[in-house]
Amino acid sequence: MRGKVQGTLETIRFGIAVIYQPRLRHSCLFGTAYFLRKVPSPSGLDDFSYEDVYSKLARCNRTIFVVKLAFYSPIK
Repeated sequence: MRGKVQGTLETIRFGIAVIYQPRLRHSCLFGTAYFLRKVPSPSGLDDFSYEDVYSKLARCNRTIFVVKLAFYSPIK
């Protein structure tokens, strides 16, 4: 998983507009988002940051989907 996280970090630093299934890590937590979309909001990266785009198709909300979205959203 660590190699995949490193690959995601390299892709982010390159400034790709949309990243499909990025592998992410925060402290001891690992996970995979659906998409990250580049947005024009300054961050430690440069004059851009990323926001999670959730693409789960379901007929109703499920708690686990909301938790995942909350976990991945504050990445800057």
